[in-house]
Amino acid sequence: MGTVDQIREWATTNDFFEKNIVKQGKDVLILSNNKYPHIHIGPDFITYSKAPTNHMYIVEKGSEMVNQDRVLNAHSGCGEAHIMQACRYMSSQF
Repeated sequence: MGTVDQIREWATTNDFFEKNIVKQGKDVLILSNNKYPHIHIGPDFITYSKAPTNHMYIVEKGSEMVNQDRVLNAHSGCGEAHIMQACRYMSSQF
């Protein structure tokens, strides 16, 4: 199981995200209390979206490496519990 798959499985089986997760096929969105910010877990990438035109890759397409600097940036710049929890998990596991 790759990094993206592992994070997707953790998010979709974690009760903490029960009301703040949207599944669409292999795509999973971890939502804040609003539409933005959110984390988008795609089939082979993970992005943090702060606004409609402000996205940064946490895991680049086709890569299995979590970009620690971007995870920390998302965590510190967000203030939303669900996003911060996902960032803590990604940072501590990978």
